[in-house]
Amino acid sequence: MGEHFDWMVDPKYSLFDDLQQIVNTDGEITNAKQIHELIGDPIIIDRYKGNFDFLFNRLVGIAELCWGLIDPDTNDKLQRTPIKIKHSVEDNDTTDIHVIPLNRLLFSLSFLRPLMPWIEEINLDDFLLRRFLSQKDRQVYQDMIVRILQQHGIVITDIQAKMARMSLDWKMLLKDFAQADITIFTAENLFLDHYRDDETIREINNTEYPSDMQTADIVEENAKRWNVLEGIMTMRGNPFFLCNQYVKVLKPKQGEELYINFSQIPDGRNIIPVIMNGNGFRAGYNKLPVFYTGAIASRVPDIMNKDYMGIAGYFNRNLMILSYGTISPTVWDCGSQNPIPIEIDECMLEMMDGRYYYNQKGDGILHVLRKTDKDKLGKKLWFRSPCTCNLNEDCCHICYGQRALKVGDLKGGFVYTTEQMTNPVQQNILSAKHLLKSNAEKIVFSTNFDKYFVMDMSTIIPRDDKKFDIYIREDYTDNIAEQFTCYIGKDLEPVTISNYASINIPEAILDKCKEVVIDDVSYYKISSYKILEADGQFCMIIPINIMMTQRYMDIMHLFELDITKFEKVEDIVTRLAHMTHNLIPILSTHGEILIGHHLRSVDNKLLRPNWLVPDQKYQIMRLKTVLQNTESFTTALAFEQTKHHLLHTIFDERNAIKRVGVRSFHDYMFGEEYAI
Repeated sequence: MGEHFDWMVDPKYSLFDDLQQIVNTDGEITNAKQIHELIGDPIIIDRYKGNFDFLFNRLVGIAELCWGLIDPDTNDKLQRTPIKIKHSVEDNDTTDIHVIPLNRLLFSLSFLRPLMPWIEEINLDDFLLRRFLSQKDRQVYQDMIVRILQQHGIVITDIQAKMARMSLDWKMLLKDFAQADITIFTAENLFLDHYRDDETIREINNTEYPSDMQTADIVEENAKRWNVLEGIMTMRGNPFFLCNQYVKVLKPKQGEELYINFSQIPDGRNIIPVIMNGNGFRAGYNKLPVFYTGAIASRVPDIMNKDYMGIAGYFNRNLMILSYGTISPTVWDCGSQNPIPIEIDECMLEMMDGRYYYNQKGDGILHVLRKTDKDKLGKKLWFRSPCTCNLNEDCCHICYGQRALKVGDLKGGFVYTTEQMTNPVQQNILSAKHLLKSNAEKIVFSTNFDKYFVMDMSTIIPRDDKKFDIYIREDYTDNIAEQFTCYIGKDLEPVTISNYASINIPEAILDKCKEVVIDDVSYYKISSYKILEADGQFCMIIPINIMMTQRYMDIMHLFELDITKFEKVEDIVTRLAHMTHNLIPILSTHGEILIGHHLRSVDNKLLRPNWLVPDQKYQIMRLKTVLQNTESFTTALAFEQTKHHLLHTIFDERNAIKRVGVRSFHDYMFGEEYAI
């Protein structure tokens, strides 16, 4: 018998007398036969067209009384008891009778609830949950439900209400049952069992790198090993890795540190040359110098936050002031005649998921792109876009795409999607763990470097199998930011090192050098064996760390500076989509909403262009210019140039605006709407 969870059932009350009697006596359902007797076998779904709550609540009550208990006949949990369901009493053919476990039936009923008035028209099997409910599957179910409701003339607001009720059903089911049947995660089932069983996992977990391996190579090798490890763990059904496919809590960097190798310590801007051969299960922070280096490195993000955090917060605030529109509650298609052409690559195929497009400009036939449409790769498609939607601040459903109904018609709805996009800019600049991501560029050596030197943990050491003189130009520091060149032997054979963050020759080495002049050029001369007699250190190199922060800063620069360098909006859309792909969990739509606010009429910079006119011309403006020249006087006043606007008749200028075509405008501070 499994555990019984007292908190699941209120012992004082049940909606149904027979279930109340069980509560008052045994307090639980003990076998599958009881479940079938209480439910009825099979369930005839059309009997509940007018009283769906009766069926749903009864099944929930039965599930509460049996959840987590074991059926003595099958040794399986009672919530997995197979339940038969069919459309009507006349259905006798085996193909008309569907069988589904009780726990999955509960979620399936939440899909069926909004469709009950037309239950005889649908295929029940399309809405029965046959496996775990992934985000992708949920999307499919929702799209099917919305499509059927639209076909029966249900208005948008009612569709949204029905979809919201379905979400509430899920929330209630998860609240009641999610903790009632859980797996306890231990070190064994999260890692150690797989470590014992799989030689490849053991090999990956015991990764060590040679001291002469470049940081860039270590980072690359770590990433390869992580992909292999992730694949093996997923194939073996590891719960941690399976869950991470959907929640994305475990980042590759964290996984590499935990399971593979710490690599080298970055300090935010550069990379401190200390290799930590080992991970959380072996020998990472296992030496005093490593602890010290880690402590020093952790201070750099504090300094960087001071430099960047204010800038990021200001950027976030400005975009949120600008994007206060929402999806139109009344306009399905604004009639825009200006679709934007997008070249479809792997990134754009994913970022344009669910969007409406034409195969050719002006062909009039709308299609919906799915990220599984691999046949579209390499093609140019013409997309309806929020950038060229004719609803001004708002966006119609066609230009927004099929994701529209997932957002709803909240006042200021785009503020939330803007927050979703810009908040990571702040958080990832603020978070030290992102600044401490080691992602190094590769140091470049001339081809003869290995002939004379070896690299050990970013320290350059002369080879000990030969003796040679090293010459360093007296003016070597003049070009040291780009490259460092030393010369070997009387023939002055050049050895060059470049593409580094910094390079340093210790003062102790320079003090041992002799000054010589060759062909009127002054050099510092030192023998390789003298360097080896000391500590062997000729120079120290710190590789360039490609900051994770930089990608977020690039997003800010795009809106604040670089956007005016583009001539076509489609190029901005593609650039932003590639910048945010796999970086922020959004689609291209969210970025296009922001880009659209930067497009203004060539005749009046306060207004968006009239997108009902084919091939409409437009001008592209920077973020600050857009905020200064916006139709909303409350936005203009909320921006930083209040005195300027008041002195320049802000109200008269905006009151003179005359609208053309289907437009919508909402001034969020005063709540005044105008539409034609």
